[in-house]
Amino acid sequence: MLSPEMRAAVREEWRKLGFFYDRDDDTKTWKIVGDRKGIERFIQEVTRFTSDPRNERPSEHEHLGPYLYLKLMSWPENRIDEQGIAGPLSELQRMAFTIREGLLRTARAQKIFLRQSYAPNSEYELCLELRPDPFDPAGEDAGCW
Repeated sequence: MLSPEMRAAVREEWRKLGFFYDRDDDTKTWKIVGDRKGIERFIQEVTRFTSDPRNERPSEHEHLGPYLYLKLMSWPENRIDEQGIAGPLSELQRMAFTIREGLLRTARAQKIFLRQSYAPNSEYELCLELRPDPFDPAGEDAGCW
């Protein structure tokens, strides 16, 4: 059980990140949830990771969010697994472009699933859910309230 101060800090970290994520091991799905600004923040995180030449070596990674369990990772082939999202930097950047072109151009809230287009042989699905503005990512985390 987190102290009230720790719960407040976790809420602030979600808000700073701009989007919420969670992993469901029963359905083998990573879920990323945000409004347009939040999904754009996820795209920015991917772009920042892929723009750093130090990340070209396989296994370089970055942990995201207050719990640090979602990883972006450089890897020789595309994959989505219990650790996070991995692939060559060019493929991660392509995924970010796909998200921007697909999800952010829609006029309404919706979900897109990326396993088939990004890493069809992966064990896990990647679901992005666009929510109406304004969206508070901390509101999705029952553990920080």
